[in-house]
Amino acid sequence: MRNHRNHLVAIFACCVFAAACGSKPNVPVETNAPAPAKTGASVKTDAPAKPGVPVEFSKACNAENNNKTVEISGYLGRGDGVSCGEMGGYSECLYRLNENPTDKKSIKVGIVQGDSANQAEKLPIADKDIKIHAGDGSIINIADKVKLTGEMSISSDGTYCSMKVTKVQKQ
Repeated sequence: MRNHRNHLVAIFACCVFAAACGSKPNVPVETNAPAPAKTGASVKTDAPAKPGVPVEFSKACNAENNNKTVEISGYLGRGDGVSCGEMGGYSECLYRLNENPTDKKSIKVGIVQGDSANQAEKLPIADKDIKIHAGDGSIINIADKVKLTGEMSISSDGTYCSMKVTKVQKQ
């Protein structure tokens, strides 16, 4: 019985590991949906961004800004870490925007990965090597003050607040 339990635990652990690694079963799935864009495909973000309404950092996460395009100034940082993921055929990373460099309160800001305007380069190991391409082509480093434009997403109870960035400017 004990040996049987060990086998079940081992099988369960393998399944969890495989799921965490993103493995997919080799089972064909029929769908009429169009094929997704290739991972790493170039995403054009240098098109004119929808103009944002300037908002004070302290008021950016107010409910009235949900689904609105706003402009917020602050300092980009990693916070507890930058998370990246696939978002419909392109990769986006969530950075933190702080009003001041040493503040603990931050807003999650999603920036598309790439090497074009308004995109962040692939994450390096060291913060000093993080490079984000501003809309004008200049390079922004993690310690620089920025003005971001993008659409806010705020939960109804105010516990979640993020911005999908469409324009990056160095200040």
